[in-house]
Amino acid sequence: CANNIVETECGNGWYDASNSNLFCYNNSKVGNYCGTRTEIFNPDLYECRENSKIYLKTPVIDDGGQSYEAILIGTQTWMAKNLNYNASNSKCIDNNSLSDANTPTCDIYGRLYNWSTAVAGSAGSNANPSGVRGICPDGWHLPSEVEWTILINYVGGFNTAGTKLKSATGWNTSSGYIPGTDDYGFSALPGSGSSPDGIFDEVGSWGNWWSSRESSSNAYSRAMSYNGEQVDWTYLNKSYLLSVRCVRN
Repeated sequence: CANNIVETECGNGWYDASNSNLFCYNNSKVGNYCGTRTEIFNPDLYECRENSKIYLKTPVIDDGGQSYEAILIGTQTWMAKNLNYNASNSKCIDNNSLSDANTPTCDIYGRLYNWSTAVAGSAGSNANPSGVRGICPDGWHLPSEVEWTILINYVGGFNTAGTKLKSATGWNTSSGYIPGTDDYGFSALPGSGSSPDGIFDEVGSWGNWWSSRESSSNAYSRAMSYNGEQVDWTYLNKSYLLSVRCVRN
């Protein structure tokens, strides 16, 4: 009993278990919930920002030396930005064409990758976790279709997940625009995509992200649009160029 409060042991410390803002992590560390979020997370690794978003304290560094914020959603930790690693065969959109060189568009929306580049020549997987590192940084991997589905279900299901995951800025705001609320810090940005011949829709209208699941010459991906609330699944030839998000192992 401390200060007239019966406390509960947590490792070598104690905490007030009746305080709904506190939790005991792994029976060793006392942490604070992040607003109304229910995730129990390692307080040494994660921090709460904006009273609702749980960020990894240490940024992720890709193989090219670029850094990325990362966020906890449920039991998964996702990059909070599209990958912009300049892997061989990746492309940047440069006005109305594709470029091997980095462009201001890539600095915002990330680079585009065909599926073989995204998985770095590995075989596909639909496991949880996928086990396919691909072009993701060490300790991270390309998400499987199953892992994408876990994310989407956690934030409320396919019909509204797009609104909750889309960045509040960076999207086409023309007629029909449905703003993103970015409830979790995922900040999905519409990097567009391209067929192998370089034909692509306007950047800002939609985003499409590869999964590690394949089927013959095609692979599965997830898509969001400027005028939709949902997250759709797509099934495209592996030669298409799409965005990539990575998940922590």
